Amino acid sequence: MRAAKPAESLRTAFACGALALGVCLTTIYATPGDAYWIVDSGAKALISRRLLESGYTQLDLGYPAARLDPEAAAFPIPPPFAVRRGDGFVSQYPPAYPALAAPFLAALGERGLRLPAALGNAACALLFALWIAPVLGRRWACAGGLFLALATPLYFYGVTVWEHSLCVALPLAACLLLARPGRWRLVAAGALVGAACWFRAELALMGLAIAAACVARGRRWHDAAALALGAAPLAAALLAFNAAVYG
Repeated sequence: MRAAKPAESLRTAFACGALALGVCLTTIYATPGDAYWIVDSGAKALISRRLLESGYTQLDLGYPAARLDPEAAAFPIPPPFAVRRGDGFVSQYPPAYPALAAPFLAALGERGLRLPAALGNAACALLFALWIAPVLGRRWACAGGLFLALATPLYFYGVTVWEHSLCVALPLAACLLLARPGRWRLVAAGALVGAACWFRAELALMGLAIAAACVARGRRWHDAAALALGAAPLAAALLAFNAAVYG
């Protein structure tokens, strides 16, 4: 087993990412583009379409029959998946992925909604291979990156309208930054975890785990503070956004 040099690590990582992306795109274009495998994907597709129709100014899912059905008994998305606001409804699904996918929907049609997920899958393969190649060598890095992307549930999440591949890629990028010392790396890692929270709020636990690991490994408390500094603006913006949209 020979540790890979930086240039070798990069080549291996990009090859892993390209192969993972190719498999995901092949799957996306080999499967129906006008159907969704699960309710969550369809609900996120509705948000993307609403953002396009409103010029990215509205998140509410309008209910044209509100006057005839004031109790919204016939609205097709039941609680807790949608919350009523006035005559419309707001989806409980985080809108970050739909907002990211909306331009691809406009450019490529329904299959474009799955492109950010595929790119997230490819990023996972690339980042994981880049992370372990300097330690385990190119062969194991390539095998590990491809296994992560194509032989785990991440493959399913890389070909559907779902944010999970991005939620793995962002913390992986944070871990890659933290593999080497540097205060700016801590701040950037915190920002990456903060960005991940926009897709899934529970990623805040990942930030706490990284901060605890920094302290446990003998780093100083202000290293954890640097992580918090990077995450704080994005976390504050997320809280403000949720307060404005959901109350």
